[in-house]
Amino acid sequence: MATTIVNSGVDGLVRQSSTTSYAQAVSGGGNFASNTNNQVANVKSGVTFFCGRAYLQFDTTGISTDTVATAATVQIRLSGKRGGTTDDTENHKLFSSTNHTATSTTSALFDTVGDSVSNVVDVGNATGVTLTFTLDSTGLAYVNTQIAAGNPCAFLQRCQNDYQNSGTDPSGVNFRTFNDFEDSTSAFRPKITITHGVSGYGHNVIGISSGDISTVKGIATADIDNVIDVS
Repeated sequence: MATTIVNSGVDGLVRQSSTTSYAQAVSGGGNFASNTNNQVANVKSGVTFFCGRAYLQFDTTGISTDTVATAATVQIRLSGKRGGTTDDTENHKLFSSTNHTATSTTSALFDTVGDSVSNVVDVGNATGVTLTFTLDSTGLAYVNTQIAAGNPCAFLQRCQNDYQNSGTDPSGVNFRTFNDFEDSTSAFRPKITITHGVSGYGHNVIGISSGDISTVKGIATADIDNVIDVS
């Protein structure tokens, strides 16, 4: 197995506001964006509600299209905080984005929510902490589809009050901010780590490509793992 690590290339805050309810903000099309601020927001400020999501795009086009990912994680680093510590604000989850070709963060990316693709991570309120989302089977299927097509991978990071959309309005200003692509310290930038097979080989037989595996003399493909001294 091999591991490929890719830092985010396009990221930022995408947000929708409403003077009616937080639920209406959640269902909106987006009316604000920032390329220099990765933030997830669960906010009531005066009479206005704000739902903020972080858009994260990773250029995975350098991975061979015949590669199959077997595991993947996305890591982010908490850099700022404000407000309460309820699950509605601090429980975060990744969703695939239906737009993986954005060249900058625009408000329209708010409304590109695809499938839920990760576990729930309690991001807490301790700044300077690196947090890890593990992609589930749906997430891996998405990554493999993107790799096979030669496309980047893109995600939206959302808080619990956003993705559950229970109709509960937040109390006060609550958000979490994360280091982004523009951070001067490269180690702090968002990154995706993908574990995958080596291109061109579908079996654990050194030097024998997948296309030729059935031609190994005298050994049926189904029995290839039984070859003495070959793991």
